[in-house]
Amino acid sequence: MEEAYNDGNLRPFPNEPSRYGLRPAAEGGLRPEAFALAVYMGQGVRKVSGTSAPLTVTRTVRPGDDIHSTGFAFDIRRRYRNGAQAEAFQYMLDRLQALNLIAWTRDISTIHITASDQFDFVSQ
Repeated sequence: MEEAYNDGNLRPFPNEPSRYGLRPAAEGGLRPEAFALAVYMGQGVRKVSGTSAPLTVTRTVRPGDDIHSTGFAFDIRRRYRNGAQAEAFQYMLDRLQALNLIAWTRDISTIHITASDQFDFVSQ
C-alpha cells in the first residue's frame, strides 16, 4: 500500500470535514477517482440538505482480499444530523447508481459504496 500512495494510485483521505463534507473515522485513502466521487457525494449532500454536518467515512482502503483492498470502496456511517441529510444522501446514492458510477448496499450501521473508475471529475 505504501507504494500505491507513493505512486499516486492512492491518495490519503484528509480530515477536512468543512471542505469535503466528509469526516474520516480512521486513517486510510482511496484511488483518486473514488476520492473525487466521495467528495462529490459529501458536498452534494451538504448542498441538497442544507445541513453543514459532514458524513462519516468509516472505512477506506485496507489490505486484504475484499473489495476495500482495491481503493475504490468506502463506507459511510448511517448516522445523520437530521432527516434532510438522510434524504439528500439517499438522493445522491440513487442518482449516482442510475448513472452507473457507484454500486452500493446497506447494512445495519453503514452504507457500503464501490465507485466506478469512470468518475472523471477533477480530483478535489
